[in-house]
Amino acid sequence: LPPRAGFVGPTPNFLHPRGASLQMETEPEEEAAPELQPEPCPATGTLVPDEDEDDEDFQFLRCDGCGQDSAQPRLLRCLHTLCPACLSDTKQCPRCQAAVPAPAVDNLLFCNLRSRLQLWRQIRSAGGPGCGRCRAEAALVWCQECEEFLCGRCLEEHQWWHKKKAHRVRRVEELRAGSARQFLEDTRGSCSLFCSSASHPEESRVCSIYCPRCERALCCPCALLDTGHAPFRDLRAESRRRQDELRSLRRDMRCLRRAFEAALARLRGEAARQEEQRERLRERVRASAERLQELVRSEAEELQALLEARPQRGHRGALAEELRGAEATLLRLEAAERLVDRLGRYGGEQELMDMQPFVKGALLELRRLRPPEPPKLREPADFAQCRARLRALVERVTGREHRARLAAKRPLRAGAALDSSSLSPSPSPSPSPSSPSPSPSPSPSPSPSPSPSPSPSPSPSPSPSPSPSPSPSPSPSPSPSPSPSPFFFFFFFFFFFFFFFFFFFFFFFFFFFFFFFFSFSFSFSFSFSFSFSFSFSFLFLFLFLFLFLFLFLFLFLFFFF
Repeated sequence: LPPRAGFVGPTPNFLHPRGASLQMETEPEEEAAPELQPEPCPATGTLVPDEDEDDEDFQFLRCDGCGQDSAQPRLLRCLHTLCPACLSDTKQCPRCQAAVPAPAVDNLLFCNLRSRLQLWRQIRSAGGPGCGRCRAEAALVWCQECEEFLCGRCLEEHQWWHKKKAHRVRRVEELRAGSARQFLEDTRGSCSLFCSSASHPEESRVCSIYCPRCERALCCPCALLDTGHAPFRDLRAESRRRQDELRSLRRDMRCLRRAFEAALARLRGEAARQEEQRERLRERVRASAERLQELVRSEAEELQALLEARPQRGHRGALAEELRGAEATLLRLEAAERLVDRLGRYGGEQELMDMQPFVKGALLELRRLRPPEPPKLREPADFAQCRARLRALVERVTGREHRARLAAKRPLRAGAALDSSSLSPSPSPSPSPSSPSPSPSPSPSPSPSPSPSPSPSPSPSPSPSPSPSPSPSPSPSPSPSPSPSPFFFFFFFFFFFFFFFFFFFFFFFFFFFFFFFFSFSFSFSFSFSFSFSFSFSFLFLFLFLFLFLFLFLFLFLFFFF
């Protein structure tokens, strides 16, 4: 230490963060080494600390809307942070477009981080921090429990006053040599959680007990005197439990984020496939327009304008909506993961106890979300309409005139030409000389060899201009006979079973009485006559049933096939 910071009286000991005690010794003035100071700026002569790198690491403390520092950052339900000005101007989050139905809460983590970052900048300032008690000397140490800068004389009084308490103090030079991230991580647990009861406002009592029913921390006197609380828990154990719960939710958010990223990639792939299909269709329209005659160029330009200008509905709108929703949810998941990570890294017990219920509710709400799937819709109607109009255009301009010329030359093969032109596509069209062409010198002689029709498939819509040639059309195929109605089946089977049972009983009794009287007339016994007639009745009945079923099968095949 410099000679001006010597101590009066016995040399005090103070605790190091790593558990070792540092002995502060006064050295003779002639042997004191000069204190290392930052080099001044050559332009202004002032001391300029290197804070750009540390400031870049803590840009998340700024408002997500305007990007400015705010003394009162507010935490939304989507776990983004806005300043009061941005929150009053809009009812939606500017990052993820989530609604803000409930009033936002104070982001205590960011507030405490900003205050501790201000302390760090004060340590790294050119003059260094001054003593927080006497205001006369430069500070040599920093007490993490009292959050005060102390000079050598005030440190001796501080150590005597708090001799029964293990306050952690650190040298200012040691803090200045470290980084802002290390300073914030070391000081995150420096603030104790004090009781908020109104029964002892004049003294601050440290809380060490947690009441699950009230969901707040209590000091020992409040826990002993107030009997209306539930079974107590240790405050540090409750803090660790909440920290573990947030870590578990963060793992779930990480898995959900990967699922949303995969779903977003699928949605983007589907959108890219739609765009690729649109590009291929556009190239097809352009290639067809180049092969067509000048007479139909205006209609080809209309088709291109339809693809370029007309807004697509259906699948494209659904994909855009799914993309916006997935991107907004992904932003919320990223914000949730960052907030929980920073709360666990920099937040103390005060911020954890105050912010955990709100953050937990938001994380549970996010966990209920599920990644979207690409909507399985049909092809957009504009694509089908454009493709149909293109086929009709090619068929009308090049196909029909060419088939008419072939039919006029060879009428016997006109029907075959029609069938082959409608079924086999042609890679390169050959316009006929009789078709209208804007060229000044049309060819007077027809082509000796017929070229196939360029239409890829028969047009679904009829052409407005009729064919000038009397080409014979193929004979229409005979229409199939109408299928029988269900009532026909019902009445057919109903009468069949009715006659079946009627004839069964009729023939059975007929044969039975016939054979019975026949046998009884020859003076046979009654038992013999009865058995004889019964047996022969069944025999003739089975033969009759066989013939009846054969007749039914024949009629069924005749009527239905």
